[in-house]
Amino acid sequence: GWVARRFNQRSRLGTILDPIADKGLLLAALITLTFSPWPEKFPLWFLILVIARDVLAIGGALLLGQLAGLRELTPHWTGKVATVAQMTALGSLMLHFPSPWVAASVWIAAAFTFASGMVYLAVCVRMLGHVE
Repeated sequence: GWVARRFNQRSRLGTILDPIADKGLLLAALITLTFSPWPEKFPLWFLILVIARDVLAIGGALLLGQLAGLRELTPHWTGKVATVAQMTALGSLMLHFPSPWVAASVWIAAAFTFASGMVYLAVCVRMLGHVE
């Protein structure tokens, strides 16, 4: 995605596949580090929260596409911060940072993940209210 943006090589397919690939890679890592024998693990509730938010965002976008003809849902800053926070938590766990640091990064990621889910839910509800 970054290379395409850097060289102004954007395509409709790329704008769809890039975030899916990013999210797939992040989810694979979270799932692995929740269930693997890694010394420290992500709590199951964190994985469920991340998956629920993603299902909500993707499901809401699909629903809006079907009912309102909306083709693109613009990302909100809370979603971008949630992704960065999730990656920070992932990195801190993989690099064996001290447990308090990992716990804090998980809670920060969880807070932004929840907040972004609520933002996407509010946007979907608001847009569905305008569907005739």
